[in-house]
Amino acid sequence: MPSQFEPTPAGKVVHFALKVLGFICLITALPAIAFLLSKSAKKNLETYRWMLLAIAVSGVTMDSLIALLISPYPLVPHVSFWGDGFLVYIHPRSILYCFAVVLALMYLWLTSLLIAFTYRLWKLVETNKQRQISFLSMSFAIICVFNIVLTCCYSSDFVLLQYPATEEVERIISEHVPEVQFLLEMPAYIYFVETLSVSKKVMSKKTITIHRRFIKALIVQMLLPMSFMTAPALIVAVSIKFGSTENAGINYQFISNICLLCVCTHSPINSAAMYFFVVPFRRFIGTAGVCFTAVEPVTYTKSSVSVQSNKSSKK
Repeated sequence: MPSQFEPTPAGKVVHFALKVLGFICLITALPAIAFLLSKSAKKNLETYRWMLLAIAVSGVTMDSLIALLISPYPLVPHVSFWGDGFLVYIHPRSILYCFAVVLALMYLWLTSLLIAFTYRLWKLVETNKQRQISFLSMSFAIICVFNIVLTCCYSSDFVLLQYPATEEVERIISEHVPEVQFLLEMPAYIYFVETLSVSKKVMSKKTITIHRRFIKALIVQMLLPMSFMTAPALIVAVSIKFGSTENAGINYQFISNICLLCVCTHSPINSAAMYFFVVPFRRFIGTAGVCFTAVEPVTYTKSSVSVQSNKSSKK
């Protein structure tokens, strides 16, 4: 067997870390999803919980697909051949479908973060600044619709079937799915934020503090995974731009899998951010921990036994 098919020690470590991280993502996301579906979240977060649920579900699904289903080929080719062979046995293009689903989930996760962030920003602004926020929301709407409807659909269609002409796509959308045409032509993003807010003009200091805490949590959820990806991506970009691709001595496949390993930290970071910044979720975890805590054994001494016997005799 050729030497390039022999897995390196670093490749084994990355492969094992990806698989372990996939299970960690599932374990850490379950408490957050259970909380967002509970009555406590319905009472404290109201409709905002659905945004957090979209962030949690899209993140954990994307992380699980990357870490558990899509093998880090060719770091550990023996394992990858089995995994890819199983997917090909299901359908010849299953691997491409998985990548398309990951791409769609990534856009869903980012768009949900943008919607939640703008919603919290909308709740904090004063009345005289809502025009500026409306303009900001319209800008976010253009970005989000471009990402979801155009980039995601076109990329998936290019990978899976065939890249159609723009006029053909517009004709199909206008004839068969006019709802999507509404998203393309109208700033539906603003209507969603306005419907979701239902806010009062005067808010208490406690409410403002809660909204600021949610904004901090969203910033943590967005920036930490991206910052983890920055260093390996910059190394690859700088080496390609300024270095020699033949004698650089850099394993680009290994660094790309390190980037995947960093990407798969969405769910643990999401759960950690919710625990530190969302007080109802912290209470939910505390209550669940108390329920699973074992009861301490009771030790009886001679004096306690005599007192209990005297009480029973008096009765």
